[in-house]
Amino acid sequence: MALGTNTEKLVGESGYETDWDNFVHLLVKLISLDLSDRDISSHFADKSITWIGRITKIDFSRELSQTISLSMGTPEVQIPDGRVIKADHIVLLFRDDSPSEWGQCSVGNLIRFKAAFKGNSGVVPAIRLTEHESSFLLGLGLRNGMLLEVLES
Repeated sequence: MALGTNTEKLVGESGYETDWDNFVHLLVKLISLDLSDRDISSHFADKSITWIGRITKIDFSRELSQTISLSMGTPEVQIPDGRVIKADHIVLLFRDDSPSEWGQCSVGNLIRFKAAFKGNSGVVPAIRLTEHESSFLLGLGLRNGMLLEVLES
């Protein structure tokens, strides 16, 4: 399906940049338009987000990539054809040394963070929806993760 001003307006008015639930519900609308992962990703490529999540795992032990896993609080959202998107967590990946501001974080902290979707020119799009039985598993390509504040310890 070709991208047009209607989908651009839909994305532009969604408020996804600062609200995870708005992002997930926007994905439901875009999936309902039968857009491909790459078409969906084109709306988000290189765009920044500021979301809130609860840290469930911190792994800075790996040499090549360190990760922080976050619970995002929206376990499943149904799309019009009856399938669901499983969107309950994300993982921030750090390819270099973990940024020093993350050292103050612990599992269980509720945090506000900033990141950016990766560009859309690589082999794997910024947003990947993998069909699994009657649901989609959501994969996000985020980069430049930055801690803004710890909201709750």
